[in-house]
Amino acid sequence: MNPNITYTGLVGADFYLPAGKEDLFINGETCYTGNITPLTYVQTIEPTCTEAGYHVYTQTAGNIAVGEEEVTLTLHVPIPALGHDWKLDETYRIL
Repeated sequence: MNPNITYTGLVGADFYLPAGKEDLFINGETCYTGNITPLTYVQTIEPTCTEAGYHVYTQTAGNIAVGEEEVTLTLHVPIPALGHDWKLDETYRIL
């Protein structure tokens, strides 16, 4: 990963695939993504009450390289923070 390169634009259609299902999308046969591979699920950073989380996907851009290294794009799909659920507990009784 090259920390000196940041890409903030769109990369075309985003195919969110479950882990292990990447082979269902065959570029030029079952879909067309140009020179970019379908997104591959990496991990989920779970949200908390106060902090947003995100799903992490990667994809490789073909015919693009930095030196000898292929360019891998990382996408973070946001998950909103859960917030707090403040409810009065009617079952609690003081005797």
